[in-house]
Amino acid sequence: MLAPSTRTVRALLVGAVLFAFATVALYRVFVVTATDSCSVANFQAAQSLTYDFWNRSVTTGDFNGDGKPDMAVTMVGQNFQGICNISIMLGDGLGSFAAPLVKTTNQCPDGIGAADFNHDGKLDIVFSSGVNQSMVLMLGNGAGGLGTQSTILLPSGAANIFPVVITGDFNGDGNVDAVTNSNGPAITLVRGNGGGGFSGTSTISLPGKVTGVVALDFNNDGKLDLATSNSTTNNVSVLFGDGAGNFAAPVNYSVGVTPSSIAAADLDADGDLDIVTTNQNSTNISVLLNGGTGTFGAAVHFPSPASPSYAVMRDFDGDGKNDVAVVSQSGGSVSLMSGNGAGAFGTPTPYGAGTSTGTIVAADVDTDGLTDLIAVNYQTT
Repeated sequence: MLAPSTRTVRALLVGAVLFAFATVALYRVFVVTATDSCSVANFQAAQSLTYDFWNRSVTTGDFNGDGKPDMAVTMVGQNFQGICNISIMLGDGLGSFAAPLVKTTNQCPDGIGAADFNHDGKLDIVFSSGVNQSMVLMLGNGAGGLGTQSTILLPSGAANIFPVVITGDFNGDGNVDAVTNSNGPAITLVRGNGGGGFSGTSTISLPGKVTGVVALDFNNDGKLDLATSNSTTNNVSVLFGDGAGNFAAPVNYSVGVTPSSIAAADLDADGDLDIVTTNQNSTNISVLLNGGTGTFGAAVHFPSPASPSYAVMRDFDGDGKNDVAVVSQSGGSVSLMSGNGAGAFGTPTPYGAGTSTGTIVAADVDTDGLTDLIAVNYQTT
């Protein structure tokens, strides 16, 4: 096994409280806090929590039922050797996190999500494993710990080494399901059985390699739809759901070069969900505005930081308009681009986030009413 190198998870936080973390080993969680929410969200310097693992992805939720946001991180040994852990860090609501509660699994975790899969009112963890080609569900105990594990194998090649996991009830049976992207031109729907396990999988073909997935109601019919970013065909696919677990043929929209992620929010204040992609090889983001029925106009592009790899959208500066936070994988930063409420974005403002930052999630981790960011770094810094 190779000697460990430094890997990081970073959190960018809007709020006045700095995070205090203890050093554990060589893999760190970095935190940046903001000073206010006026016309621009202002972030402070990063603090760090260190681990001797590769941090792969992160999700947030209240895992111990105290009303305060916690985070769960997938961690594996270097080169996927030896260590396969889910670590839950309980938050105090002021921006600090306790030492991780570690659950070891026999499946190496990559993408991660959280939802109540067995109807007991407690958050569970679901993750996909590219190494093991599987989807895994671990039931939460309501105190921050994880118990029973259920595993289902995915179709050959169906799990991406850097996957996305999203949750929702896609077939209308009242049970939570999960979707993950693949190494090829497809996504996999994994159906939950409502008892803490899975009941089967379905494969949905797309035109190109899928790098991101979102599940929202794009045509306002009350049913979950899917939208994907497809890196090898430079487009976005929108698939309308029928509420019974079936999806219409994808409708494709051209975006920039090598789209690496997808996010959705109402960008022009018309009540409809619009789409943004980060485009890794054209150094921009693409905006697709929704016409109201799930049909989108031609993409409009805005300059981004170098090698944009991931994005999330929220109102970060408190002006009532959705903004976008964009990861620069090669630039070691997360940049905020303010939205104008009409579908356009301003110049990126970068904040240090470490080399090879991967997925980011948004949550108010210090409960000050402002939206914060937590970002995963999976390469040496």
